Amino acid sequence: MEAAIVDSVALHDCPEYRDGCVEVLCEEWGRSKTARLSMLEKSNPHLPYNIVLLERTISDSEHGTVIGHSRLCRVYGQQDAAFVESVVVRRKRRNQGLGRKLMDETEQHALRLGITTLYLSTHDKQDFYNHIGYEYCNPVVSCGAASAFLTEKLSLLIGRNDASTTLYGSSQKVHETAPPADLCVPDVDDCPDGQDFSETLSETGSVCQDDTDTEPIGRPNHLSQPPPPPPPTPLASRAFGGERKEVIKRISVYWMKKDLTSVL
Repeated sequence: MEAAIVDSVALHDCPEYRDGCVEVLCEEWGRSKTARLSMLEKSNPHLPYNIVLLERTISDSEHGTVIGHSRLCRVYGQQDAAFVESVVVRRKRRNQGLGRKLMDETEQHALRLGITTLYLSTHDKQDFYNHIGYEYCNPVVSCGAASAFLTEKLSLLIGRNDASTTLYGSSQKVHETAPPADLCVPDVDDCPDGQDFSETLSETGSVCQDDTDTEPIGRPNHLSQPPPPPPPTPLASRAFGGERKEVIKRISVYWMKKDLTSVL
């Protein structure tokens, strides 16, 4: 078998990989191809900034196969920070250490943009992110697709010292104490890029499935402990055409950040 090279490119520099990104994203979360392409077309040298993980062969290093994707978006009120979302590795390539590789590449792209702090949120992959240097933190607000239209100055004016900023349209407020362990699911129209909030969270956390083939990942002692999980929440039942369906009202959310100056 010919040796392979795994590296990354910025999507706006190599738009020929858009269709491959659509395939990887839709494989994990669905959604229409048109909606996905619209999101990917917003990638630019500033923010939002889409990153493509590629696998190439030595004999054909000019062309690659898309095996992963991530996106950097602006954070309200923080000039040198970005929010990481839509992190995913192609399903058939998981459990090969590519999740860590994708996050390493994402951090290197962020550093080249002058970003020194990365934020993300996850509802079930916090141990993986903790293992690679992310710590629990207070919630932040991502500009999502609107990053393309907001200048750094405007973002700072909107978010500066506003400790009561509403998160994605929900009634949960940002606090200066420990991060909340759960968050109400808002309306779809209030979510960045028109995504369902639960999809946005799962997109930020799916990558850590890739490194679970090794020893179980423990939480390093020098990192902070997560907030206690919320008590079980009853499920609300709704009937659609006589069919009974369960609707989850609340989900656990962990907010994390990493200081990229530690990887310089």
